[in-house]
Amino acid sequence: MKAKRYLILAILLSILGLTLNISGTSQTTPERSNLRFRAFPALLIDEIANLTVVEVNLTEVEPEFLLGIDTTNPYKDWVGGDPLNELTVSEAYTWKRIDVVLALDEEAIDRWGIDYTVRVVERADEALVHNYNLDLKISQIITYESDDSIQWMNPNVAPPGEPTLYDEAFNLLRSYFDGETKIIIVITGQETLDFYIAGLAPVNPMLRINTMVMARFQVYWTDDNLIQHEVSHCFGCDDHPEEVDVWCVMAYKTELIYIDWIVEDGIWFGPYNSNIPRAYLTYNYCSKCDQKIKYVGAGHFTGGNPMRLWPIPI
Repeated sequence: MKAKRYLILAILLSILGLTLNISGTSQTTPERSNLRFRAFPALLIDEIANLTVVEVNLTEVEPEFLLGIDTTNPYKDWVGGDPLNELTVSEAYTWKRIDVVLALDEEAIDRWGIDYTVRVVERADEALVHNYNLDLKISQIITYESDDSIQWMNPNVAPPGEPTLYDEAFNLLRSYFDGETKIIIVITGQETLDFYIAGLAPVNPMLRINTMVMARFQVYWTDDNLIQHEVSHCFGCDDHPEEVDVWCVMAYKTELIYIDWIVEDGIWFGPYNSNIPRAYLTYNYCSKCDQKIKYVGAGHFTGGNPMRLWPIPI
């Protein structure tokens, strides 16, 4: 049954001009003595599990009943109303192409699927395209089976000698940094003891060398922010800690959200009574991050140890 599903996926992906590779699990773990992560907090798991999702046509709702906030990406510019169509847009309409390899483990395929994951990545680059002409283009889609016995995602919090999902994926996928691929995005659906981590990215990124990010999706309205945040690390953006009062997709400072609904792309989620990091609530960049993206996006690479990473909390 699984082989039949992969065959169908391969046929669909071939229509889009993408490559689907089925790979085995890597058994080796790299030296991590120089690794360092910062964790960007995840949303509460219980909160996500209990969310009500309602599809609503906003044009049919009276204004007095809109008791929530709209987090739809203001830079959204989909072709035909569907971000997936961006994959087939003529290269004449693109500017600075960022070739991306997208990888999913078997749990990610079961939980979210390849189609949803591709859409999230294409939703995640809208601010980058609009403000910096940086366009994420998925060149290959890789599926692999992660080791179900691994209990950690973040190498910086795992006990010494313990394998991690990031180490496993980096060992398996590092060969895809072939000179053309600038970023590898890995989506895992495997639960780990460090469940409070939503994503990881290199602390000192070097495009085409170590810019592999890993993420665990949360909920529709946060998933594109999560990928935008992680990819922005690859362009030199740093996290802004809780005490920094700035609205930026890199900001950890939280907002108390006590509302009936969050609306994104016409879909309503809620109710909410939570402290939510601003990184999940905005697609904009502060002036400091703006300058870093302009520098790296102009063709300059950041330097540093290729195996020092940081995480984004769920």
